[in-house]
Amino acid sequence: MEFGFYIKKFIGFFIEPLGMVMVLFAIGLYFLFIKKDILARYSLSLSLFLLFLFSYPPFANFLVSNLETQYPKYDYSKEIKYIHVLGNGHTTDKEQPITT
Repeated sequence: MEFGFYIKKFIGFFIEPLGMVMVLFAIGLYFLFIKKDILARYSLSLSLFLLFLFSYPPFANFLVSNLETQYPKYDYSKEIKYIHVLGNGHTTDKEQPITT
C-alpha cells in the first residue's frame, strides 16, 4: 500500500466524530489511570456528551442536511434500470420525496 493511503486513514480517523470521541475517551481513561481525577472527569464527560450530541437525530440531520440538499432530486420521468441502496437506518424528512 501507499504511504499517502495510511496518512489519509490516520487523519480521517481523527476528523470523524466517532474517532474524535474515542480518542477523547481514551485520554480520559488515561487521566483516570494516573489519578488526575479532574481532567479525567472533564474528558470523559465531554466524550460522552459529544457521543450523545452526534448520535442525536435532530443534530445529526442538521449536519447532514447541507450535503443532502446540494444535489438535485432524481427526475423519475426517465426509465430506471438499476437501484443501488447504500447505508442503513431510516429517518423521515417531509421535504424529500417518499422514494428517498
